[in-house]
Amino acid sequence: MRKKAYYLKICEQMERTCRRARIPRKSSKYSNEIYSVWTLLVLAGLREYENKSYRRFNEWLEVTDQIQTQLGLTQLPHFTTLHKFTQRIPPAWIHLLLKRVKDMDEEPVVVAIDSTGFRSDYGSQHYIKRMTHSGMKKFQVKTHLKLTISVETQSQLITSHKIRRGPANDNRDFPIVARRAAEAVTLGTIVADRGYDSENNHRLVRETLNANTIIPTRNQDIPICRTHGKYRKEMKRGYDKNTYHQRNKTETVNSVIKRIMSETIRARKTRTQNRTLGLRLFAYNSQRLARTQN
Repeated sequence: MRKKAYYLKICEQMERTCRRARIPRKSSKYSNEIYSVWTLLVLAGLREYENKSYRRFNEWLEVTDQIQTQLGLTQLPHFTTLHKFTQRIPPAWIHLLLKRVKDMDEEPVVVAIDSTGFRSDYGSQHYIKRMTHSGMKKFQVKTHLKLTISVETQSQLITSHKIRRGPANDNRDFPIVARRAAEAVTLGTIVADRGYDSENNHRLVRETLNANTIIPTRNQDIPICRTHGKYRKEMKRGYDKNTYHQRNKTETVNSVIKRIMSETIRARKTRTQNRTLGLRLFAYNSQRLARTQN
């Protein structure tokens, strides 16, 4: 029996996630129903996975007969249709697509939190580097997109995220990402690197979310008696190193996203940049689950 094509598995997984997240099929009762919301979300996710512009993706879609059949497309949408739809995606939909990527596990799981950066400029990296060294200040890129994600370490699926303009302190996004992760999975332990060392972070997870934390302290040379905070002192006394090393899987997830879908966001507007990056996370989860299917 011939195995189903990998792209068709990704499309099926995206549609399954839309159904599980209860995304409406129609954006309005006045919709002309030519393309459903689910179909446009799948196409937008595939465009990010292929890392193509709207025009090039439309041309690529013309030669993919099996994908058109899978999605029930009788005619292809114009590239501006997909562009305008991406701009209109509500932020809550992205959170739902990540939160409902799979059914919540009954057993507590280990969740790792980490952040990374994405470029939002158009110039060649080599050209910008040369011009910066030449003293041309206008070529110095001062901001970037900072993405903070939580990853369920066993399946390496993204459960929550937060996007802001960097550079910024890591601790600003930890409470938001941790609370959203608690809505997606049953938290057992949250692990993070020293950048998230804060007594408030420990207290939030342990006393509010009823989970354990492993966040090493920044200054290892300072003795326990001079370390502030009950939970930070506990980290100084020791923690499970094997569990803490699961944090490295967030680095793997970030690397996969950047290698497959690029580290550059081509969108110009802040709103579209956020939606574009959110769709990349949606595409990553879908391809990750598609690989585990038989």
